[in-house]
Amino acid sequence: MPRWSKSSKVASGVGVLIVLLSGFFLADRLSEQPESVIVAFVDGEPIYAAELQKSMEKERHAVAMYYYHEHGLEETPGFWTSRYEGEMPIERLRMKALQSVVRTKQQMMMARSKGLIEDISYPAFLKNLTKENERRKEAVKKNEVIYGPLQYTEEAYFEYVTANLLIQLQSRLEGAEIPLMEPLLKQYYDSIKEEYYKGEDAVQVHKIRISYMGQDGAINLEKKEQAWELMREAQGKLEQGESFAVLAEQLNETEEERSSYGVQVFDRSTAREDQMSGGVLRQEAMKLAAGGTSGIIETNNALYLLYCLNRLPAEAQPFDQVRQDVKNKYMSYRYTELIDQKTREVSVEIRQAQFDEVTLP
Repeated sequence: MPRWSKSSKVASGVGVLIVLLSGFFLADRLSEQPESVIVAFVDGEPIYAAELQKSMEKERHAVAMYYYHEHGLEETPGFWTSRYEGEMPIERLRMKALQSVVRTKQQMMMARSKGLIEDISYPAFLKNLTKENERRKEAVKKNEVIYGPLQYTEEAYFEYVTANLLIQLQSRLEGAEIPLMEPLLKQYYDSIKEEYYKGEDAVQVHKIRISYMGQDGAINLEKKEQAWELMREAQGKLEQGESFAVLAEQLNETEEERSSYGVQVFDRSTAREDQMSGGVLRQEAMKLAAGGTSGIIETNNALYLLYCLNRLPAEAQPFDQVRQDVKNKYMSYRYTELIDQKTREVSVEIRQAQFDEVTLP
C-alpha cells in the first residue's frame, strides 16, 4: 500500500507517494528555462518543468472534457485559473500530467536497469534530439537516404524514442519479470477467445432479387419503380403467410436463382467476397434469426428480401492458429499490469513552488 503525506490529498488516485517540498529550492523559479527547472523527483529521478508542461498539453483536452461533462463548464478565458468546488482546473491538470510523466519515467528507469539506455534525463533527451537533427541535416546535404522526417520536432522525437525503447523493454521482460509458459498462454486464450477469436455465425438465406438495370447497363427508373412495387407486394404476401420459397421462385430473374430460391451462405470463408460486393447483404443477413425475414434492401442496383433458413454459431479459432496473436496480447496485458504495480510503488517528491508555476503555454 502506498504511504500518503497529509498534504497530498489533491493527488488522490495517483497511486504514488507524494511528498510536498513547499519551502525549499526557492532559488529555482520558472523565470529560468523550463528545461532546467526541476519540479519533482521520481525515486530520485528529476522531472523538469518542460516535461510536465508537455504532458499538460497532452492531457488538456481530457481534463477540459471532465469539467464539461461533470460540471457543464466550457474552456473559456479564465477557465483554468477559476476555482470550482474548491479546485482549479489547472491544479487537476498538473496532477494528471504528473501521473503520466511518472508512469513514463518509471518505465524508462526500468529500461535503464536493463541496460537499454544510459541517461533518461530530459536534458540528455534534448541533447540527443539536437544531435539527431544535425545528423539528418548533414545527410540531406550529402544526398544520403534518411527515413522519417527531415527534422524531428520535440514531440515526434519523444514518441519515436519512447515507443522503441518500451518495445525493447517489454522484450527484455519476457520470460523473466513476465513469465511466458504455454499453460499460461492457453489459460489467457480461454479468457479472451470469445471476444477476439470467435467469428460471425454462418448464416444461410433464401433471397429474392429484383434488378432495375436496363439492357444498356444503366439504371432504368421505370424498372426501379416496378421493382419497389413488386417487393412491397411480396412483403404483404409474406405477412399473410405465403411461402418465401414460392415467392423466390416466382420473382427471381435467373433460372438458377429461381430453382435454388436464391440460396446464399454468409460465413467466414465468404467474408472477403461479401465485402467486395459492398457488404450490405452480409450485414443484413447477420442480423436475422432463423426463420426471420429482412426488410427491403437496396444495393448493387437491385432490391433484395432475405429469409434466414438457419444460422450455425461460430466457433473460436483454435489456439494453435492464433498463438502468436495470443502471445502478443498476453505480453501487452501483463506488461501493463506490471507497470501499473511498479508505478504504485514509486515515491514522488514535488518541489511545490516550482510545480505550481507550471502552466499551459
